[in-house]
Amino acid sequence: MMMAKQTVKAGATAEVNPEDTALAAALQQKLDEALAENRRLLELLAQAEDEKQDLAAALAAADKAADPAEADDETMQVRTASGKTFWRCGLQFDGSWREIERADVGDDAWSRILAEPQLQTKKAK
Repeated sequence: MMMAKQTVKAGATAEVNPEDTALAAALQQKLDEALAENRRLLELLAQAEDEKQDLAAALAAADKAADPAEADDETMQVRTASGKTFWRCGLQFDGSWREIERADVGDDAWSRILAEPQLQTKKAK
């Protein structure tokens, strides 16, 4: 493609190459299409993230309902429902199952851990 030289005359008029104008318009159209696609993909990503959170919550509820720890158990597995770090009764929990024993924490802490909605419990295997 041959580029024409723009010249500016003293009367503030410029000669514009029609090929340059067409190229600029084509590039702007491509940019607009790419931006629209990017917005569409961001919306899909947001929907997928919402679905992921819903599935994680459903899985957590199903996991907890499957075999929850009980007040008279001596050992239980515990993790956070969100997967984030959380402290309860001087113990740190995260998204990984952690085994605790009643003898190590005491009856009051045991009851508080079982009652904590931010924690999931299950019987120790």
